[in-house]
Amino acid sequence: MRPVSVLLLVVLLLLPARALADPVPPVGPQPLDPVIAALPAYPVPHTPYAGRICADGSPRCIDHTIARMRARLHDYAASCSHRAVFSLATCG
Repeated sequence: MRPVSVLLLVVLLLLPARALADPVPPVGPQPLDPVIAALPAYPVPHTPYAGRICADGSPRCIDHTIARMRARLHDYAASCSHRAVFSLATCG
């Protein structure tokens, strides 16, 4: 037998063993049907903002909101509270 034939035979014999090995599980949730991943995103209708905080988006309003966030952060950060970072996400 020639060396190339022996190498080919060894590779062909090892391929089924590799196929039977445990595959690496995918990371994150997987769709129930693989076709779902090929579908385009579902369009979502636009919903205008109806809130009272910075409704017009003016720079003055944004500056005021940031000042309020800094005041809340300062109160919690001064006491080393774990709530400090979460205080930035609240509107009240």
